[in-house]
Amino acid sequence: MGKVLAEGLPNLSLRDFLPAGKGGEGNLFAPLLNTARAAGTALILAVPAGVFAAVYRTEYGREA
Repeated sequence: MGKVLAEGLPNLSLRDFLPAGKGGEGNLFAPLLNTARAAGTALILAVPAGVFAAVYRTEYGREA
């Protein structure tokens, strides 16, 4: 993994992470944005469900 990082990091630039203009090359902006959206959606769904389950178990669950 170190070799991959050592050889790959010098080839990255800020341009690789910014949105491309019309007809521009592909970049990492869209995949990073979609990953953030997916993670945000997962958090929006999972956190309330987890809190609900914890409260339910605390209030109505049997003693172990």
